[in-house]
Amino acid sequence: MTYLEKIAEIIRQYPSLTTAGFNVRGEMNQSWEDCEDAFNACVAAITPLKRNIRPSPSAPSSYGLKHDVERLSRNNGINLYVSNGAACAALIWLGIPFVVYGPNAFAAFNLIEYRKFRNDILRVYEAHRLAA
Repeated sequence: MTYLEKIAEIIRQYPSLTTAGFNVRGEMNQSWEDCEDAFNACVAAITPLKRNIRPSPSAPSSYGLKHDVERLSRNNGINLYVSNGAACAALIWLGIPFVVYGPNAFAAFNLIEYRKFRNDILRVYEAHRLAA
């Protein structure tokens, strides 16, 4: 299945999803065609993470995930913009349970593991930033 076929399937399931997130109206700064690398980066980053059955009240958001994947990409020498919608689409594609609040999806990741994932990214990101 191609990327655009995956996105078409996701949009059939969640017609309110845009590249900016859920229920966002108006002009988008990106088309779905522009989000392929970001979607793939999100899928690759979160596939190994443990999941819970349902999101907790302090569940990580798609907006936070978007920034984590952008930092992870920069840590690897790639300047990648990740839209909130691409992060949401990755959660949907992988079947990760989530709840929608505003434009964001709050995902059922194991919080201890997600915090370790985020802290590892931030540690390398800070080291690169300070070395520059």
